[in-house]
Amino acid sequence: SRLRKQVPAGLYGHLFIAREGQAALKAALGFDSASPDDPYLALLSAAGDMAWFGHGPWSQGRQDELAEALQLLRQGVKIPLGSSKAP
Repeated sequence: SRLRKQVPAGLYGHLFIAREGQAALKAALGFDSASPDDPYLALLSAAGDMAWFGHGPWSQGRQDELAEALQLLRQGVKIPLGSSKAP
């Protein structure tokens, strides 16, 4: 609930907070138990398929990678799954 309170109401339709199935979600996102407090971000296609994901501290490099993934997704290009660049 603490996280939800920090999200502007206008963005509710663009994110979700997982409360069940955490083990499956951790496996899909490549959860790193050495860094359990890292933030994780997943980009889903309109069909609900995971198109891109990344985790770790936010940086300009991570933001550029996400912007590139969004552009490719809009163009209908299949994105190699995962975050391949360093933050």
